[in-house]
Order: sequence, then C-alpha cells, then structure tokens
Amino acid sequence: LSVLLRCRCLHIHLNNTDSSVSLLSSSSYQLPPSGRTYIELQTKYTNDFAIGVKAVNNGVVSPETYIQIFTNTSDWTYLYQDITTLLVNLNADAYVFFIQSSKYTNVSSSDVYIDNFKVLTF
Repeated sequence: LSVLLRCRCLHIHLNNTDSSVSLLSSSSYQLPPSGRTYIELQTKYTNDFAIGVKAVNNGVVSPETYIQIFTNTSDWTYLYQDITTLLVNLNADAYVFFIQSSKYTNVSSSDVYIDNFKVLTF
C-alpha cells in the first residue's frame, strides 16, 4: 500500500458571491505501471460535487475526466472508488486530481466537507 496524495481536511463554502469552485492538486503524480489505484475519502455535503483526474503527457494537461459525481447527503459518508481502469485507459505519464462544485441556484449557500482524501495504490 502506498499513499500518493493526501489532503487531511477541506471545507468548501459556496454562496451567491462564490458560487463555484475548482480545486486542482498542486503536483502531478506518477502512478506505478501495475497494481490497483483507489481514491478514498470521507465526506458530507449539502451540494453536489465531483472528483476527477486530468492526464499529463509530455507536460500537456488533458481536459478533465470525471471519476464520480456525488449527490447531496448531510451525513458523513466513507467513499472508496476504484480508478484503475480509468487510469489504464488514460495511459498518461502522470495525473492531476481535482474537485469541483457549483452551488444549487435555489439555495443561498451550501457546503462540502472532505476529510482524509487519499489516492492509494496497491
């Protein structure tokens, strides 16, 4: 087991002024050529959000590829997503991970809490 990326905690607050966010990992990550890769996180949220990956080939970053879009839950939830097949299909030199969210138009504010976001390889 190897932890490639770890974010201990994150709170995204969206409102009418700041109604959307796109967060990108500060580094690109090379993954082992074989084995399994997973994203693991704990979260609760009052607004949909998405996690995804961008492939990096020869220093050029591709458009985003969404891994999962999560829909509203107010309880803490543990999520474990196998991304091995996606990464094999992207076949990149390295990868950057992202989180995106946009506020629902019918609410004045909403929140996304993420704890222990990790990219794991086995």
